[in-house]
Parts: sequence; structure tokens; C-alpha cells
Amino acid sequence: MVLGLRVVSSQTIEDLGDGRIRVWPAGNIGFTNSLVRAVIKNSSIVFYLPSYASLLGSQFNRTAYDFMCSCVVVETIPNNQPMAN
Repeated sequence: MVLGLRVVSSQTIEDLGDGRIRVWPAGNIGFTNSLVRAVIKNSSIVFYLPSYASLLGSQFNRTAYDFMCSCVVVETIPNNQPMAN
């Protein structure tokens, strides 16, 4: 929350250019997906599993545990900042 990052569910990701994406429907990932994501992420760090290798080939810098849980990490845009289309 401090950095303005959020993990949201993602069925479709659309590239808008200028480093911006549109994620829809973007919602909470839920407790189960959150738990699965946390377990995979932490175990891959502890056991040095190559779950980060997918980060190199992914278009939107998603890791293996993001793909498995159908989610993406996004930076939220403050409400007072206009968003150009």
C-alpha cells in the first residue's frame, strides 16, 4: 500500500502503451489464490526454484506464481491524476 502496488485478478491484459496496461476484470484475488501465491513465492525463494524465470519471457513481467493464480501486480493511479486514453 505504501508503494501504491496492488495484486489484482486478471483475465485479460491489454497494453495501452507508455508502460500502461488495462486489466479487466480487475478485482481482489481472494483468500485461496492469495495463499497459493504466497506459498509458491516463499517456497521458491527458500529453495531457489526457478519460478522467476518466467519473468524474463513474460510480456507484462509476470512470474510463474502470477500465472498460476491468474493475477498481476499493478501500480494504482491516484484518483486526482488524470489518465490519458
